[in-house]
Amino acid sequence: VKELNYYIKHTDIVVMGGGPLMDVKAMYMIYYAFKKAKKMRKGTIILGCGIGPFFRNEYKKVLASIIRNTDIVLLRDTVSKETLLDIFKEFKIKLNPDKISVSFDPSVKCCLRFKELYREKNGNGNSEERYIAVNLRRFSAKYSRDIEIECINNILIDFMRNLIKKFPNIEIRFIPMHYFYEG
Repeated sequence: VKELNYYIKHTDIVVMGGGPLMDVKAMYMIYYAFKKAKKMRKGTIILGCGIGPFFRNEYKKVLASIIRNTDIVLLRDTVSKETLLDIFKEFKIKLNPDKISVSFDPSVKCCLRFKELYREKNGNGNSEERYIAVNLRRFSAKYSRDIEIECINNILIDFMRNLIKKFPNIEIRFIPMHYFYEG
C-alpha cells in the first residue's frame, strides 16, 4: 500500500488498462487506487478493459465504486458497456451512459495484422481462397462457476473434431487470440 500511495501521489493520472474488470480479489486494489487518486485530485482512466464475468454481487459493487471514481471510461466492446449499465441498474445506481465510451477490442487489431502478414507472405491472396480461422485460448476457472475447465476443454476438442469432419478439404488456421489466460 505504501508504494502504491507513493506512485499515486507522484503521478497525474492513474490508468487501469486492458484486461477484464471481473470477479477477482484484485478489484479491491483497483478500487483502492482509484479512490485514493480521486482523494488526491488525480485523474483516473479505465482504458480498453472488458467487464465481467461476475458471479458475486460483492465484486459488482466494487466495480460500481471504481466506475464512480473514474473520470474517463473507455471499454473494449459494446457487450462490456451493456454489462456495466446492467450492473448499475441492478443496484439502482445512476450512471450516465454517455460517460462510457467503447473502442474495438485490441484482439481485432491482432487478427487484422495476421491477415495482412499472411497476404504479404503468400501474395495478395486469392479472393476464392477459403480457410477457417480458429482462435483458442486457455480458460481460467475464474470465467465459469458452473462448468469445470476440463469439460470446457473437452467441448473445444469435440468442436475441433466436428469442424474437421464437416469441412475436410478446408485448411484450418490457428490464430493467436490471447497470450495470458486471465485477462
